[in-house]
Amino acid sequence: MYKEINLKHNNKYCYFNKWLGLTYFSEKKMQKEAIAMPVEIHNPFLVHLRTSKTTQKVKLSFIIKLYAALLVWSAKHCYPFIYILSYLRLCIYEDAQQASWAFQQCTMGNQQKLLCLPRSIFIATTSMRFKEHGTMYIGIFLPSRNMHAWVIEDSLQTDGWDNYWILYQPLIMMRG
Repeated sequence: MYKEINLKHNNKYCYFNKWLGLTYFSEKKMQKEAIAMPVEIHNPFLVHLRTSKTTQKVKLSFIIKLYAALLVWSAKHCYPFIYILSYLRLCIYEDAQQASWAFQQCTMGNQQKLLCLPRSIFIATTSMRFKEHGTMYIGIFLPSRNMHAWVIEDSLQTDGWDNYWILYQPLIMMRG
């Protein structure tokens, strides 16, 4: 499900620790085979940079609100738990844009810029189309270690308000 992307910076390989959510650099090449940079990320203009900013109301059950709150809490306080939650499949919303809007509604008042990882995992786990047509990325802004997560489904960036994902180079990708 999670695949590492071969990323090299200043003659060092960049790695992501999925249990701690940290990046590190090493001169050793990884033992297992990493995949090459995906085409749609290598050239971000292949992904439609404009998305329809859905403003329709979507159904929010108690379980969905609880799940969104649990993702936000675990991203702030217990990173390994958010990794475990990313394997859950709820498949409630038709596509990732509806799931993105549902997360926005569940987390009103929170600063959305800081919620990129919980939002991306929420989208990936609640969209019906994600398994066949979506990919979640966790990327790094080099040379710093700032990280960002985003979802691309059907060649569309699913969150219409996220316009800085193209600055990040993917380290990890998650599919279906």
